[in-house]
Order: sequence, then structure tokens, then C-alpha cells
Amino acid sequence: MSFIEVLIRLRERVELFIGLLCTYMGLGVWIGAIVFFGIGVAAPTFRFLPSKDLAGMLNGIMLQYLNSIEYGAWIILMIGITMVNRKVRAWYARVPFVLAASVLCCTLWYAQVISPRMHTLKSSITSFDTPQAQDAQSIAEFRGLHILYSRLVGVNLGLLVVLFVWQTGLLVATKTEKDS
Repeated sequence: MSFIEVLIRLRERVELFIGLLCTYMGLGVWIGAIVFFGIGVAAPTFRFLPSKDLAGMLNGIMLQYLNSIEYGAWIILMIGITMVNRKVRAWYARVPFVLAASVLCCTLWYAQVISPRMHTLKSSITSFDTPQAQDAQSIAEFRGLHILYSRLVGVNLGLLVVLFVWQTGLLVATKTEKDS
């Protein structure tokens, strides 16, 4: 093997390594952020703060940061899956792109459409701790949007796990193919 061939193989392996690093870092940050927020932030905030209004305000602020983390993780993820899958021409190498696009659509829906509406409703509601009769319709809409938001985050979490498994399966299949 010539020196040039060695350099080309080394470059390909470095690209694969960086691609995998970005892919798994994007997935890990995103999955971790969703799980940590759901278990480690949102639930304890409502459990330990003295007021639903205060807990909701705090969670709303933190969700804005979480959404920024999600966008950053998506960019890193796209860099990774592009680097890992760019040379594979088979249909199954396109699945990660479809999954990543679906995850982004869900994220944009809950972060850019549902969240602002919830914020508007929250501002118009006197108090969640002592609800007033005139707020009943707004509270009902808020709760419905909260359920939709939570379900979309759950869909995203599921899609991210599927993407993790799919991409790992592609890696194992490619490695096994090369070893044969």
C-alpha cells in the first residue's frame, strides 16, 4: 500500500470517527436533555415550589433554553449523519435523514407554534393556584396544549431512540460487510 493510499484510508477513518462522534453527541445531548428535563427538572419544580404559577414560570424559562439545546443538537446530529452516510447510496442510508427531519418538524411545532400560544394563555390567566371562573376556557386550552406539547416531545424521544438504533445498525452492518 502506497503512502497516498494510507493517507486516503486515514482520512476516511477520521471522517467516519468525527461523523460518529457528532451523531452520537447530538443524539446523546438531545435524548439526555429531554429525559433530564422531564425527570430532573419539571416534576421536582412542581413538587417542591410553593406555587404552580412560580413552577410554571420557572419551567417556561428553562424550556426556552432546552429548545435552544435541541436546535444545537440537531445541527450537530445532521453534521454527523451527513459525514457517516454520505458515501452510502442505498435507501437505508437515507432513513436517518428522514428521522432527523421528522424530529426537527416536531421540535419546531412544539417550540415555535405551541409554546408561544401557551405563553400567551399563561399571561392571560389570573392564577393556576387559585383559578378564576373567567379563566376556565383559557386553562382548559392551556392544559390541552400542554398535553399535545408533552406528546410531541415523547414522539421526538421515540424518533431519536429509533435513529440511535438505526444508525448503530448501519454501522454494524457496514463493519460486518467489510469484514466478510
